[in-house]
Amino acid sequence: MALASSARRRQHASHAVAVYIGRDQVRAVEVDTRGGQSAVTRCGQAPAPGDAWDRLGETRPQLVQAIRGALAAGGITATHVVTALPRRMVTLKYARLPHAPAEHVRGMVELEAQQYVPFPMADAVIDHQVIVDDADDLTTVLIAAARRTTVAELMAVFDAAGLHVDSLSVSALGLAEHAAGSVAPVALVAIEPGEMEVAVVGGGRVLFTRAAALESDAAGGGRDRQLASEVSRSLIAYRNEFRAGQVTRVEVAGPEAESAAAREVLGSALQADVEPLRSALFTTRPEDAGAYAVAAGLALEAAGGGLSRINLTPSERTERRQAVRRRFATGVALAVTAVVLVVGAFATQAALTRQKAERSAMLRENQKLRTVERALKEVRAEHSELVEDYSAVVSGLGRRLPVVDAVKALSDATPASGGVYLTQLSFDRAGAMTVQGKAKAENAATRMVSALQATGAFDEVRLGYIGDAAGDRSRPRGAAALVPGPSPLTDLSFQIVCRLHRDPPAGSGPGPRATRETAPSDEEGVTVASDRRLDIRQ
Repeated sequence: MALASSARRRQHASHAVAVYIGRDQVRAVEVDTRGGQSAVTRCGQAPAPGDAWDRLGETRPQLVQAIRGALAAGGITATHVVTALPRRMVTLKYARLPHAPAEHVRGMVELEAQQYVPFPMADAVIDHQVIVDDADDLTTVLIAAARRTTVAELMAVFDAAGLHVDSLSVSALGLAEHAAGSVAPVALVAIEPGEMEVAVVGGGRVLFTRAAALESDAAGGGRDRQLASEVSRSLIAYRNEFRAGQVTRVEVAGPEAESAAAREVLGSALQADVEPLRSALFTTRPEDAGAYAVAAGLALEAAGGGLSRINLTPSERTERRQAVRRRFATGVALAVTAVVLVVGAFATQAALTRQKAERSAMLRENQKLRTVERALKEVRAEHSELVEDYSAVVSGLGRRLPVVDAVKALSDATPASGGVYLTQLSFDRAGAMTVQGKAKAENAATRMVSALQATGAFDEVRLGYIGDAAGDRSRPRGAAALVPGPSPLTDLSFQIVCRLHRDPPAGSGPGPRATRETAPSDEEGVTVASDRRLDIRQ
């Protein structure tokens, strides 16, 4: 998972800077990748102590100056770089392991590495790259191991130079990047003073690597023959280990590879075409291909995701840096949290102040509301009492009989000649009125009936009884005589029955009202009595 993430980061990188410490030079290269095309844009070098790799701790100040000088010579500014260990200081082996999850493969690699690593495993930094072959039951794994002390001293050099090492690879793997697109096996040879390295590449993978020391004090012809011998031994070892195809092309790089005589000796010894290194990275700077081949390959691997994924940076160093980043991130998070809390406290205080003011205003308004509600309650209580009193009065005076209008109409209908003497007037709840009296002649009673009908105060008027006064039995029980004593008119007695009109005629008065004369009695009817003669004249 970590390798896949690293590969994605490399694929998205726009440029990468590689610094490689050689035998006598420190070389720095910057590679830009745009639109899928990579090219060397800047490069520079500075002299370094010849035995620097054997005395990294002692030569640290000189190496720091050389690294800074190489970057300055190329006009390169960077804080993150990639670098590599020489092939001779790293154990590289291919192993065949069963297919398994990544964490299981890591455990098998550590067990497998014990067979190859020539120093204690406690002092080893190990990394591996899985090459998946679906057609096989086994997986090919490239295992790399280096001394932890050497790696730590190299990291200290770059730390002193103010540079962060993103990846620590192997020089031969950086050299192999220049033949990444080759299908047939191709041997790349990097020649340094006193050292040479070989990388065989084919089918999109690194097949074989080897490093060997050369006698730096040998004469030109002897040095060339020694170089040819070491390259031949390397290719023989490749064929013996892989049983793969014959190498038909050899490309050489490095300052010592510019000699045509050396290439001729190599061609004769290897029976193959020997050419200077051809790399697409140096299309604009072909003269730098030989000297910067390894550094440019390392930068290409970091910028574009090349053949190798080996990274020998110690895990504890990465974990320490991650811990520092986590602490920094935690500090930033705490600072941001503190700022948020302070701002939140101010906002909370402001909100509380606003809420307090709103609460005070609410309490005042609630007090006003309660006052209004109390007043409303009192008004409603008074209204209820008034309604109850009104209802009681209306209920008590529910007999809405137009007594006054009826008496007025009765007075108007009484003959003016005085031939009628009224003795009794009574009402009932249904509005029926009964008038009893005495008449001097029959036509006097009938004229009074006609007069009552003409008033319009009654719905119906009829003469209920007329007869001799001596045999009068028409007086209702309980009815009171209007005038006590003997009647002056004793010829005829009569009874007129009327029904009061519910809608009194216009101009007949203010309407029905209760008076002392119409106050309800406990009996079914209403009886009006008078001690005077009802002889109302207009």
